[in-house]
Amino acid sequence: MRLLAAALTLATSISCSAQTPQTTDRANSPTQTQSTLPAATNAEIAHRLMLVTSERDLDKLFFGDVAFVLKYGTPEDTAKLFAAVQNKPILMLGALVAGAGDSSVRVSWDDGIDPATPAFLFTFDQPLLARPPTGAKVVLTGTYAAYSKEPFEITLSHATFGPLPHTLFLARKYWWPPFFTAGLP
Repeated sequence: MRLLAAALTLATSISCSAQTPQTTDRANSPTQTQSTLPAATNAEIAHRLMLVTSERDLDKLFFGDVAFVLKYGTPEDTAKLFAAVQNKPILMLGALVAGAGDSSVRVSWDDGIDPATPAFLFTFDQPLLARPPTGAKVVLTGTYAAYSKEPFEITLSHATFGPLPHTLFLARKYWWPPFFTAGLP
């Protein structure tokens, strides 16, 4: 194996040293016939994500990736992904509260694309005793229940929430209530 690697290295160095400065300049400069490829669309990126993720790993995708595919993916990709994540629990640290009702909290997540859009709706089994204020960062858990494309929204059921701890170290050491991990494996 080492002999093969050494031979390939030697062959590559010989072919590179045989090039003149003019051929190197031609290889590195774009010509009239060369063109740049257009940037991939969000739909293409979502489809590529589904292609490179195995079916057994679909339920392990980060919730931001799940939201991206559900929002921009093809109907086949979104159906396949939602079938894999439906009734699976998630833990969302640092979600920004966009609004709260008697038994639901609408949050947004900074996904780098459209962070101001509240895309997640967590519904609680019982009415909330205390509503989180709009703009607060909280920790939420829930299970994927449904989604809609227009307007885009992912509904999570059996939700629990708590304030975002200042640091995870302090939270684990001094203040980590059991409801943060309720229902999580």
